[in-house]
Amino acid sequence: ITIVKALDFLVRDGLVERQHGRGNFVLPHLDSATCRVDCKIAFCVPTPGESYIFSALMGATRMATQLGVQLQVVEVGSSEEEVEYVRNVVASGVHGVILFSRSTHLNMALYRELRTRDFPFVMIDRYSPEVPTDYVVFNDRDAVYQLTDILIEYGHRRIAILLSNEPQMTSVRERLRGYREALEAHGLVYDERFVCETIYEAFGISSDNLNHLRDSYAGWLGHIHRNGPTAVVAINNYLAEQTNIDLMKIQMELMQAVINDGAQDVDPELNIALASISHKRIALRNTFLVALALQSGETLGEKAMELVVGRIDGTVTGPSKSIVVPMDTVQLEGELSNSSPIFGDARTVHERR
Repeated sequence: ITIVKALDFLVRDGLVERQHGRGNFVLPHLDSATCRVDCKIAFCVPTPGESYIFSALMGATRMATQLGVQLQVVEVGSSEEEVEYVRNVVASGVHGVILFSRSTHLNMALYRELRTRDFPFVMIDRYSPEVPTDYVVFNDRDAVYQLTDILIEYGHRRIAILLSNEPQMTSVRERLRGYREALEAHGLVYDERFVCETIYEAFGISSDNLNHLRDSYAGWLGHIHRNGPTAVVAINNYLAEQTNIDLMKIQMELMQAVINDGAQDVDPELNIALASISHKRIALRNTFLVALALQSGETLGEKAMELVVGRIDGTVTGPSKSIVVPMDTVQLEGELSNSSPIFGDARTVHERR
């Protein structure tokens, strides 16, 4: 199985050709005219082990192989370390830098310095609006707009959005913009109460002690059904996975309260729908998920590598370039969700651009 998968990767990367009935054949290497053996690119990331960042790194690696350039991976860590390590790697003699930064709002002086020197430099996933640099990002605004639009089509009118702890990042700001514009397009009011970091905050309860729900579950459920969110947009898969866990915990507490009370006329179902941006399919046995906007981190890495190499070899010239990569929005089949019957029967998977 491992060998088959390895061959699949080699075929995908254009290194091996599979011929039916004959076998697998190694394709010719890049000739000396196209190989840039002296070109060195540094890919600077907070941590290469994070799955989303790793997928972007894989795309950049594949494109570096195709273009015949050397790729160096540099872990830059925190804000202060980012400045130090990027300056060090530039001083070491690399010809260009791709940067995934978690400190874009703090390290603008570094970006201005690289721009002043006309050093080939591409930001990936997020950028600094105050400094005109080359960047490659996803169409974050459209993705969350479409997710929110799907939830509204399902009949939801009180939709919360869960943001990460990086509200200053351009990717987060664009996703919040898409959420707000989708609400306004449908004549719905944008409510700051529903812009939160956790589902507990959206519900107005504490995560420290869920047992108190058992003492006031009927009133709490009534309040949620009247005033609380009925759907949630999570801006990344980490938030989506944690939110799904939290919703399951809350649901279990409510179910146990109803059982202990012997209530016959109380509906303990939360009936919450969850939509999210993700760089991978989220495989959950019991899930509130009804829609995903899928990112291709590899595509992001590929395009960033093409852009920085273009700056180096002079095929890309002029003012700063911005490349915006679309996401595929996928509605999940009904049997994958335990959400409210409002969502109807099982839906076939379809994609939007």
